[in-house]
Parts: sequence; C-alpha cells; structure tokens
Amino acid sequence: MTTDAERRRWRDAVDDALNTSEGAERYQQRQREIRRGRARANAGPRPLEFDESGFPLPQPTPGFMQRIGRLIYG
Repeated sequence: MTTDAERRRWRDAVDDALNTSEGAERYQQRQREIRRGRARANAGPRPLEFDESGFPLPQPTPGFMQRIGRLIYG
C-alpha cells in the first residue's frame, strides 16, 4: 500500500512533468484560443495539394495508425 506522502510525491512528479512539457503548453494554448474564438485559420482541414489550375486534389484518408500517431506526437 502507498502512503499519503508517497502519493503526494508521485502526484507532484506527474504535475511537474506535465507542466514542463512542450506538448502540454501547446495543448493549453490551443484550448485557450478555441475558447476565445480565435482559433488559427490554418488549424482546420484543408487540401494539401493543388493541380495547375488551383483546384484542390483529393487527399487520402489517413489510416487509424496515422490518426493516433498524430494525436500522440502532435
């Protein structure tokens, strides 16, 4: 069994790791932007490639592993 002191120590360690993480900071900043209605214009879905006349080319739908990887690695 863990004692209260051990739980506090682990909780503090996890909080420190989350607070110093660049990913956590990006996530918090993005959430603030969304809540304030100031989301970046380039953050939404958009075509990545265009043909010579400027028409967007269809993009492949990412697979499950690509979507999960994007969520994990940002």
